[in-house]
Amino acid sequence: MGTCKWVDMPESAHNGLWLQITVERRDGTPVSRLYEIEPVLARPGRGPGYVVRHYAGATLKEFRIYEYFVDCDRWQCNCPDAAKHQGQCKHVLALRAALARLPF
Repeated sequence: MGTCKWVDMPESAHNGLWLQITVERRDGTPVSRLYEIEPVLARPGRGPGYVVRHYAGATLKEFRIYEYFVDCDRWQCNCPDAAKHQGQCKHVLALRAALARLPF
């Protein structure tokens, strides 16, 4: 079970959309993460979709960027969890729900 919401990040150097995804761990503890959402046009061999990017790490040494692609034609993601759930990971479920709530 989880929730998602669009987040306004005016101080960000990135102009993309930001989506907060909150999921529950197995012990019931909620965990929230921010994801930058970047629309991507279709390319040869790949349909249109969204790059879903999470910036992680408390220090520069620990800093990591996790980047996944959500295909809009099939609504599938290439993250490790998607392989376990036929492409239907938290990124796909949250992005579909959040996009449906946009006013345009």
